[in-house]
Amino acid sequence: MVASKALSIDVARVRKAVKSKLGVEPEKVKKLSATPHSQSFDIQSSKGRFVFTAVSKQSNGKLARQSWCYSALSKSKVPVPKVVAVDTKKKIMPHEFMITSFEPGEYLCDVFPSKPVMRKELGRSVGQVFAKVHKVDVKGFGLLNEKGVGQKKVWDAVAFEQFDADIAYIKRNKLLKPEEIQAISDMVEKRKAWLECKKPVLINSSLELENVLAIGNDVSSVLGFGQAKGGDPAREFGRLYSSFYFNRERPFVEAVRVSYETTLGKRLDMKRVWLYCLMDRVKSFREDIEIDNTEPALAKKYHRTYLERVMRQVAAYG
Repeated sequence: MVASKALSIDVARVRKAVKSKLGVEPEKVKKLSATPHSQSFDIQSSKGRFVFTAVSKQSNGKLARQSWCYSALSKSKVPVPKVVAVDTKKKIMPHEFMITSFEPGEYLCDVFPSKPVMRKELGRSVGQVFAKVHKVDVKGFGLLNEKGVGQKKVWDAVAFEQFDADIAYIKRNKLLKPEEIQAISDMVEKRKAWLECKKPVLINSSLELENVLAIGNDVSSVLGFGQAKGGDPAREFGRLYSSFYFNRERPFVEAVRVSYETTLGKRLDMKRVWLYCLMDRVKSFREDIEIDNTEPALAKKYHRTYLERVMRQVAAYG
């Protein structure tokens, strides 16, 4: 499958939209990033520096969700951008857009390669911040609406939906042997009770190094939350372990966990974390093949090895 083309928005439209909300003409407009569903710009003006983000029609309420999250998190003393304006009417430009404060700092994905000695200290700061994030209570499970309410009444309706779709894709495209697929499915099915969750909290759903800014050893801002959900905090750690535990970032992951547990005064249930980790590895396998299928044999070998290692971790808990 060929990757979708990135969203491209005319700078003249951006200038017009910014002026309508800030009341001043931007002095500089610089493209920051673009995905198939969003594009961001660095805005410099006489009123300060901002980030302008526009989204496609397929964004599914991303900006309204993000705006609610930033407001709720700010009240909980979590460092997040300040929302300056949100426009969902599409009268100024044919896209919904949001303007937020520009937050200083380095992305952790840029810090780690050049400053590996900082991983543990940064991990401690990330753990403290996400302990605060998970103290934000929400109503309902699943993707949040503009009022911070999840659309599902039970966590089961959310927790396994993606996994079921991913395992079906892997089976349909014969990416693993039938017995391997069955072993993964059975492992999750027999342990579904592990993931019971009755009280939803705010989870980012995109805890990535690209979404965390730091100054020195401290987190200066947390970004993202466009796909925020009401759900189980252990799922966030499943994603974290899936991405980093089996590579050189393990000291960072362990520092995040210990700091998180210390801040909250309670331990994570690691059997839940590893089961979520397994489901996330299945998701990563599908995405790698579906989006970038340039070396399928190599991808299959890599993901098969990774899945086997995570399955051993899950099996160790019974």
